[in-house]
Amino acid sequence: MELPMRARGDEFAPAGRVAQLLGQMASRPGLGDIPVACFYAFDLRTRMLPFLFYDSWMIPAGLVAIASAFHSAGFNTRGVYQLWTPNVRPSKCRIDGKPIQIMTTTAMQINSAPSFELIRDAWSMGEDRPLILAGGPKAVYEPDHYFGLGPDGDIHVDAAATGEELVLLELLDRLTAHRGQGETMRQAFRRCRDRGLLEDIPGLVYMSQERDRGGRPILYNTGVQRLVRDLDELPHPRVGLTLIEPKHRRDTLSPQPIPQGALHKNVRAISLVTTHGCRFTCPFCGISAYNQRTWRHKSPQRLADELKVLREQFNVPHFFGADDNFFNHRPTTESLLTALARTTYRVGGRTRTARQAIRFCTEATATDVYQNRDLIPLARDGGTWGIWFGIEDLAAKLVNKGQTAAKTTELFRLLNANDILPMVMVMHYDGQPLRTAGNDLTGLINQARFLFDRGAASYQCSLHSPAYGSREFEKTFRSGTVIKTAGGVRMQDMHYDGTHVVATSAKNPARIHWNLWKAYFAFYNPVALVKLLASGRPSRTLAWRVALHAVGLASLAFTVLKSLPWMSKEGSGRITYWDDVPPPKFPIRRLDLAPVASDTAVTRGVTRPDPADAPCVRR
Repeated sequence: MELPMRARGDEFAPAGRVAQLLGQMASRPGLGDIPVACFYAFDLRTRMLPFLFYDSWMIPAGLVAIASAFHSAGFNTRGVYQLWTPNVRPSKCRIDGKPIQIMTTTAMQINSAPSFELIRDAWSMGEDRPLILAGGPKAVYEPDHYFGLGPDGDIHVDAAATGEELVLLELLDRLTAHRGQGETMRQAFRRCRDRGLLEDIPGLVYMSQERDRGGRPILYNTGVQRLVRDLDELPHPRVGLTLIEPKHRRDTLSPQPIPQGALHKNVRAISLVTTHGCRFTCPFCGISAYNQRTWRHKSPQRLADELKVLREQFNVPHFFGADDNFFNHRPTTESLLTALARTTYRVGGRTRTARQAIRFCTEATATDVYQNRDLIPLARDGGTWGIWFGIEDLAAKLVNKGQTAAKTTELFRLLNANDILPMVMVMHYDGQPLRTAGNDLTGLINQARFLFDRGAASYQCSLHSPAYGSREFEKTFRSGTVIKTAGGVRMQDMHYDGTHVVATSAKNPARIHWNLWKAYFAFYNPVALVKLLASGRPSRTLAWRVALHAVGLASLAFTVLKSLPWMSKEGSGRITYWDDVPPPKFPIRRLDLAPVASDTAVTRGVTRPDPADAPCVRR
């Protein structure tokens, strides 16, 4: 179900809206006395390739963004990365000796289970529980899953934000404007909700007082978010990075966040929002619709300032641009890289160039970088260290984004010559052969070996799966190929990570799973490592390739062993499949009647049976 989009011309909030909201809230007394805990949920069961090890080295951009928004609005805020602090519980959280009044949980789909557990724990506090808000990809695409969590359906978030920081700031502004003296934020929310004061804030889903004929509560959906056009309006990430909870195993918060001077001891890379949007509309991807077919970016001055401030103040050299396609628009890309290349850094008492001081990584399509390959030297001067490429399929059978073997060969040669590491991401799609003969690159292993031989520094292979928010989602579920249960165990959100077989027409899904590991082993193996070591004169780029290969080998061994129990269920022969889209848990009523560019069953408020009663077919 592709996300709906606002009508053309209505996608953006008025310019300066973020600053206006922050200014309004900053003028209201007492917000500094309201403790807030922002959790970034993490399911430890999902620690597998391709992000094993890297996930613990980098602070998620979403956590930094939300913590920055709360702090900039005046709240007493702490950011909690659950991978670092898996035992912290909202019911035990105290900030300056006070229990939290607001708890937020941000989660990807694969990390939804611990996000739900945080909500249940907060509800254990009874009437003293905090206001509970949910955000992140899970809330954007499946907000109804945050409701009906208890055995009686009585545990839920107060509101799910189906958009970016602006949705949160609009909500906080409304609540603080109507909060009575001595009221908690949860009490203010309930009063605003019951009086209909939240219905004009786009991007919210919350439980109403209304019931359907069966007595079930109706969820209100206030419509599609409005986007912040100028990303410079968002709070500086430096703010959020000073609010992060230290690593520990306690169930309570530390007295203070990580000191600014000690962050580099915990973090090896900082994730940043630099651009949003992609000119491609791949059927398996929801990014374009989420951004409402728009292209947004930070100004060259702002991005250069962020990297300079964070490098000099936090002493962290690695940065990852959480981009959809950094090379999407040449004028933007050239201006950003030019600003980065002109920036100097004061590190270790010496003035250094960007190339010497930072290692900037980003994401892009091979086609766009190839078309702008004359910018590669400028990218290196700007500190670019690696580019993650959505190659998907070299043979262009799954999707054609202009990628070819010849372009890839030339592009990777140029990147390696300029000391920029090409990182590849491909997909193994249903029906793709494992191997093909001769020069035919359709085979999965053929592609893996080709990419290694052409200089790829790392390799990510994901199984083609139905993604919420993509155009192919409904079609795939109705094809009868999406697994519902395997070996008597129902598939969970954690399995939608690209390393578990979710949808296939193969009679034995375990064979597809083995194909994935064979492809990884075709890239990461001892022989390939020896070839790297003997490939030429030692260099910094070669050293990084060797290090990345060694990490990949270790991650592959760990991941295969961790996957064996589920693979045995896939190979058991006891597989059931969905034959329709899993319906929403509750009926949803869309309140925003503004025109949209497209629509879905969910936004129209169509009521369907409970997911547990949905039909399935058995093979």
